[in-house]
This record gives sequence, C-alpha cells and structure tokens, in this order.
Amino acid sequence: MDSPLKQRYDQLSPYLNERQKRLFVATEALVYGCGGIAWIERELGISHKVIQAGTRDLQDPEPLDSARIRKPDTDPPLRWTFKGTRKLAEALRDMGHATSSCSPFTL
Repeated sequence: MDSPLKQRYDQLSPYLNERQKRLFVATEALVYGCGGIAWIERELGISHKVIQAGTRDLQDPEPLDSARIRKPDTDPPLRWTFKGTRKLAEALRDMGHATSSCSPFTL
C-alpha cells in the first residue's frame, strides 16, 4: 500500500506544473525535518536535486512570468512513437479510422 504522501502526490501531480511540484515536495521534506529530502527521494522517486531546488524556491520566492511555466502535458506527442506500425494501425482502427498496417508509415 502506498504511503499517504505518495497518495497525495499522485492525486495532485497531474494538476501541478514543474515548479509547483518542486514546491510541494520541498514543503513535505521541510515538514518531515532532518532526513526529509532523503525520505521524499525514497518515497516518491524524485531526485534530491529537484527537492533541493524546491527548498531554494521556498527560501527565496521569485514570481515567474506565467508564459515561462510549462503546463502538464496529458498526451505527450512521443507516446505513439513507441508503438510499431501494426499497433498504431490497430489503435487508429479502434478510433474509427480506416487504415492498413502500412498507413502509419505515411503519417
């Protein structure tokens, strides 16, 4: 069973941008106290460098231009590149497109 921290992070992370994720994990590490960064790193698999960057952000808050903040990408463009042409054609057929296994080569 996942820890309460992992459950909170998994529920929130789709709605957070990169900076907000850093701030969340840094806050959790600071609340935990001594050994908090190592604990967060183990629990969530997030690099200690990311957590440390978040603690620096908390200590010296600097407002960011909203144009510089990357939004979470729900459907990354490279997702399809890991599939073979047969599987791509199958997925396209499932979506209602008339395709053959050679069609993805032309996309």
